[in-house]
Amino acid sequence: MTYRPDREKAGFCEVVYRDGSARRLPRNEFEQVTAAMQSEKRWYEATGLYGQTIILRLADVLDAVDFSADAVQQMDAEADEEREHKRTHGGDDD
Repeated sequence: MTYRPDREKAGFCEVVYRDGSARRLPRNEFEQVTAAMQSEKRWYEATGLYGQTIILRLADVLDAVDFSADAVQQMDAEADEEREHKRTHGGDDD
């Protein structure tokens, strides 16, 4: 079974950086992050999943993605299914 922290089970916003890294924020940050990306702002001050302040340099942000609780459940179910398939079939069949 896929492990996911309780604070992510209700959904989250994932900010994807140009270098391929990502950071997860609470879902309520999604609209503010996307609005800041579309504005002329250079920086955005977000609140992280643990309540900490995170300063985003918007020039480094490629995209922001909103994951609902249903989407998170689906992702976890697919990851569990893939893990089970690899376990029963001995790894990658690609």
